[in-house]
Amino acid sequence: MHILNVMLGKGAGGVEQAAIDYHRALTGQGHRVTNVTRPGAWVDSRLDALGAERLSLPHLGEWDPLARYRLRRIMRTLAPDAVIAHSNRALGLCTLASRRRWPVVAVTHNYSIRRVVRADAAMCITRDLCARVIALGLPEARVFHIPNMVEVDVPVNGPEAHHPPVIGSMGRFVAKKGFDVMIDALALLRRRGTDFRAVLGGSGEGEAELRARAVAAGLGDSLAFAGWIDDRDRFFAGIDLFCLPSHHEPFGIVAIEAFAHGVALVSTASEGPREIIDGENGILVPLNDAPALAEALAALLANDARRAEVAAAGRRAAVETYSIAAGGRRLSAALSALLGRTA
Repeated sequence: MHILNVMLGKGAGGVEQAAIDYHRALTGQGHRVTNVTRPGAWVDSRLDALGAERLSLPHLGEWDPLARYRLRRIMRTLAPDAVIAHSNRALGLCTLASRRRWPVVAVTHNYSIRRVVRADAAMCITRDLCARVIALGLPEARVFHIPNMVEVDVPVNGPEAHHPPVIGSMGRFVAKKGFDVMIDALALLRRRGTDFRAVLGGSGEGEAELRARAVAAGLGDSLAFAGWIDDRDRFFAGIDLFCLPSHHEPFGIVAIEAFAHGVALVSTASEGPREIIDGENGILVPLNDAPALAEALAALLANDARRAEVAAAGRRAAVETYSIAAGGRRLSAALSALLGRTA
């Protein structure tokens, strides 16, 4: 099959990484993929490093008539079997350009999904999103569960812990990520006399407030703010536990990244993690509950064997369920079903 993979965001984030993963997954299954991106996008250099086929589409938004004309011309020239649209902007432009001539598949990366009914089909990162898309009116036969993917050919941590053990987390510093709750949990661990260090990677509008909260909690010598993390392998090699404290998390790519690196995971039971984590490959705690989060972290810090078991189960889940190869098989099967072909 020939797939047009459209990602029109400019910055770095989970949606942009997922678009790259779709390219890798589909080409790994032998399909031709042409990527359409905006000029100067973060994904461009990553796609170029993969030797990917890529076209640029300047645009002013989904209603830009010139961008719509250019995209329709790309579709006419390439005649793809299907068009995959990442984000609402891409979906809007793709459906307007296609005019139902080429099947447009929306990828639901989050809960902003009302426009998905414009698409011919949807690929949803969780079963909960599948159910919500079907409730909006897209036929069940055209809704596919395609979890996010992760690179599994990465360094895997051994069972030996750092001394003292290190708790890590990363993400955008915005309220929904719950880093305030993580800081409160770390403060509880410190007051109980638990020996640890912690590192928090990321940046965003809430950074000053989080730094002040950490100082007020007495964590100035225990919690390091590492800035935005580009080298994920190095980050995971430096920690023993990963904490995902989100109040709202549609999926949680960092969770399966921790899986892949063999790092034990403790997470709040937000939307995505409660589908990913089963009690063996990670530990779930209630939302917005610092004492419960502290207790789960302390339990794994105190039990090397249990922490190693959780890490090993996470690694198996990464390889068997969330790898690029597993995702490629799912994508091929879904597109074949949509197009009425044999996978």
